[in-house]
Amino acid sequence: MISIRPPFTPQFLQSKLQSGQRLSAEEIAIATEFISVAEHCISYVDASISRTGPGIELDELKQERANIIQQIARHKNAICTIRRIPPEIISKFLVLSVPQLDIDDFGQPPWHLGHICGDWREIALETPSLWSDIVVFRPREYPLEKLHALLDRSSNSPLKFLFWAASTTSQEEPRIRELLQIMVACAPRWISASIAVNPHDWGLLAPLRGRIPRLHYLRIDVSDFGGFHHPQYTVMAKEKSDPFEIAPALRDVTLEDLSTLPHALKLPFQQLTRIKVVESCTSIRAMLQTASNLQMASLDFTDDPLETGFPVPIRLQHLRRLYVSAQPFLHQLELPALEEIYLVNTDPAPFLSLIGRCPTIRLTRLSMAFCGSTNLIRILEACPSIQSLGLQLTNNEGNDVLSKLTVRRTGAILTSIGPNVHSISLGIDRAPIKYEQFVKMVESRWRVPRKGSPCCRLRSVELFVVDSGKLLSTSQQERIDTLKGEGLRVSVLQGTEAHYAIMDWRI
Repeated sequence: MISIRPPFTPQFLQSKLQSGQRLSAEEIAIATEFISVAEHCISYVDASISRTGPGIELDELKQERANIIQQIARHKNAICTIRRIPPEIISKFLVLSVPQLDIDDFGQPPWHLGHICGDWREIALETPSLWSDIVVFRPREYPLEKLHALLDRSSNSPLKFLFWAASTTSQEEPRIRELLQIMVACAPRWISASIAVNPHDWGLLAPLRGRIPRLHYLRIDVSDFGGFHHPQYTVMAKEKSDPFEIAPALRDVTLEDLSTLPHALKLPFQQLTRIKVVESCTSIRAMLQTASNLQMASLDFTDDPLETGFPVPIRLQHLRRLYVSAQPFLHQLELPALEEIYLVNTDPAPFLSLIGRCPTIRLTRLSMAFCGSTNLIRILEACPSIQSLGLQLTNNEGNDVLSKLTVRRTGAILTSIGPNVHSISLGIDRAPIKYEQFVKMVESRWRVPRKGSPCCRLRSVELFVVDSGKLLSTSQQERIDTLKGEGLRVSVLQGTEAHYAIMDWRI
């Protein structure tokens, strides 16, 4: 039998084909020529197979054909598009594939990216930003070798750091101290830090003072879950530690459970543009008095704010977005630039009082929880500029709210609340909603005449149902699909996704 084989592949190219390394332009040309010749060889082998009867020679021809096909596949894989993408582009792909570290998403470093192929492993190791998210969630189980590897591979790139050690025991203190000391040494590289520690470990952060020039986001949670006290806690009470008082780039802060600190936390509040805080009314008020540049604020109170007792309201000239868990605190504020607000309370009097004190307010988005139709009407009448409405329905008044939002026709006259509302989001959590009323409301606000109507035409509607179970009936869904076909934007989420979507309404 005459064997028909493609040309021999040079040894230097064979080794790259086996290792998965990137080919040069010259090597791509050699591989392309090999594929062309090998495909011609296949046609000759096929012709020989068709002329050969059963036997050893036929088996050898088939084996020859399989070998050539395997080599063709290997060469084609070597010159495929993904193998020819420049390393800097692949580096960007790798960075985008890794979950970004944020407050509630403990993204894992990209160790698995080194297992794809040797070429990608080299690119991953040479991409410092891939290794710059450092998450220490269980200090006792966290290997020091891993931390050192991340710091080495991240080179001098900015660091996002999450250290969660608020529920530790005394046996874990040596490891906490060791890990924190390593990270504190890298403080000049921090751009984001989320730190939860017991109060007796707070002193370990003292060396940060004046050494965090790039820190932009900070989250602090100081809790004494263990209930035990370290001698250092007593020392710290006498020697105040203010590690974050000097942070020239700090703009965004989240503060939770600071009651166990032996002294008030010092931060450069005057330069912050966003704050999220869970604290007492007195503490929050003290923070806001110097936070004159805030644009967004989320205020969650651990006590009941006083409606009176502070004759001079705090004026936040630039605040545009606000979440407040207790409306009485609004009596203590002046917010002339307010555009969006999330209210949690049924009594709108404090908010209406705020509107009366600040006639420049032009509210465009209102979100409410525990709202009734009467209170909703009062707010919409006071703020006709509202365009986007978010309602978290958790009680029996949900159907009445939907009814009031429905545009009604009396002869030739149309009546409606919220005349400029064009986007509605409904969060439903254990509320006995009649979905027929929901569909009628959507239809009524979508089908209003374009001209001469007292109500703005609906543009988008979102339905977030936390409970599991059946949503719209088949006929109701068909009516909603008809509206979508006509151009209405509709989004429906259920379960966990719905819960997080409602939480996103907060600042």
